[in-house]
Amino acid sequence: MIERYTRPEMGHLWSIQNEWQTILNVEIAACEAMAELGEIPAAAVENIKAKAKFDVARINEIERPPTTTSLPSSRTSKRTSARTRNTSTRDSPRAM
Repeated sequence: MIERYTRPEMGHLWSIQNEWQTILNVEIAACEAMAELGEIPAAAVENIKAKAKFDVARINEIERPPTTTSLPSSRTSKRTSARTRNTSTRDSPRAM
């Protein structure tokens, strides 16, 4: 959203803070439903509600993408480069 063209109320709806608050609200609602079904104790839901919080700055710190990539050196042989690529692809979570 372009801030100068956005009303504060609409800007809040699309803010990162509101996004994470909505996720937290959904998680709490899921806990309440599980408590009603007897899957978790009702006291646990109250404990979760009392202690559940988040910090957008900390989330951004954790979620920040890596700033560097490690590519095979042009000096390595093609055989080594291929082996490195195959290993990294096989061990990568995306390949699973």
